[in-house]
Amino acid sequence: MRTYCQFPEILVPRWLESWNDESWANDATACSTLLETETGGFRVWVFHDDVEKREPGFNSRFNVEWVEDFGEMRSEPVLYEGDDEAAAQEAIRAHRELRGAK
Repeated sequence: MRTYCQFPEILVPRWLESWNDESWANDATACSTLLETETGGFRVWVFHDDVEKREPGFNSRFNVEWVEDFGEMRSEPVLYEGDDEAAAQEAIRAHRELRGAK
């Protein structure tokens, strides 16, 4: 498994390995994105798997968002927030289905 370039202590989950690493050094944690439309797509914030090593106030391992326009960084409400990888993936699948995407 590989790690995020700005957060080498955080492993990239296998299901996010083909996504873009959009992490910035000034972010609280690692971030993966996947463009699904001309301007928008999914953003998944990935926090350290060890709760003790997470930034204060961040209690969940995954935070999944749909971003309508990455250029303006407009995002919808959070689709999933929690520690369960399968539930994070299901939130993405369900949102794709809701939007009529493949």
